[in-house]
Amino acid sequence: MVLQIKDSMKSKYTEQEDQIITAIADMYNNKDKGLNKAKRALRKKFNIIVSEGELRRRLHTLKEKREQAT
Repeated sequence: MVLQIKDSMKSKYTEQEDQIITAIADMYNNKDKGLNKAKRALRKKFNIIVSEGELRRRLHTLKEKREQAT
């Protein structure tokens, strides 16, 4: 039972995919293209399917990290 809980807590993306998702979301957010374009780019170029909510969450955490760094 403990193993099942630990497995379900793992990210469904690899670390490399996490970095790609965050970078693409940030890139399209900075260009004011929107999250839909980021979703499309991730799906077409990297075959990664992500929800807009996931992209918003990643952008929010990235913004917080940048604020803490300054």
